[in-house]
Amino acid sequence: MYNDFAYIYDKLVFDIDYDFYIEQIIRKAKENNIQTNRILEFGVGTGNLAKKLCKYSNEYVGIDLSIDMLAIANEKISKDDNIELLACDINDYDTENKFNLAVSTLDTINYILEEDELLKIFQKINNLLKDDGAFIFDINSENKLIDILGNNTYVYEYDNIFYTWQNFYDENEKIVDFLLDFFIKEDGVYHRITEEQSEKVYPLEKILTLLKQSGFNGFQYIDFDTGDKINENTQRILIIAIK
Repeated sequence: MYNDFAYIYDKLVFDIDYDFYIEQIIRKAKENNIQTNRILEFGVGTGNLAKKLCKYSNEYVGIDLSIDMLAIANEKISKDDNIELLACDINDYDTENKFNLAVSTLDTINYILEEDELLKIFQKINNLLKDDGAFIFDINSENKLIDILGNNTYVYEYDNIFYTWQNFYDENEKIVDFLLDFFIKEDGVYHRITEEQSEKVYPLEKILTLLKQSGFNGFQYIDFDTGDKINENTQRILIIAIK
């Protein structure tokens, strides 16, 4: 049961305010006259956002590379949710029926470590959108990745899971490596699972440049955790890219 990071991930997102995040996404879509009839979610994960956001659409497609994540997402959705889950690379996905809105949240963009690859993905998403569509997504800010996570170590305990989170920031590569050790208690015995991840530090200006190069024309951004303007303390930035 505990050999799958997807299971752990799904238990440890209890503090994510999905309702507030969705409120911000829908608010910005309405402000910019972006329809939500057909939504594409890039990096759908275990489906927590999709399960709630899908009620604003008629068709919802969620894409992720992780079969394990999608297996958990599939357990949450029903036929009434009208969600299609696909395990594939977004660059390999195509459809004649374009989307009104594409969304991506919770670090998906930061996990893409090469700028060339990110530009390619932005171009792909642009091509999957209707002419009046938009891509709404978030990134971890420089402040969060460098100053808060950076070279720091954190220890957490939740329910039957105890874990340590060690971070290592490479200033030259602008990449933060995460080493997570999870200890899951089952029948009085702790089972250890180690997970290694990396995230790229992308300045907001670099993201906007790549979006322009990929064909987007209009841009807005807010603090995703407050809904207000970004500032030096912002940890998560919501970006609205309009075709």
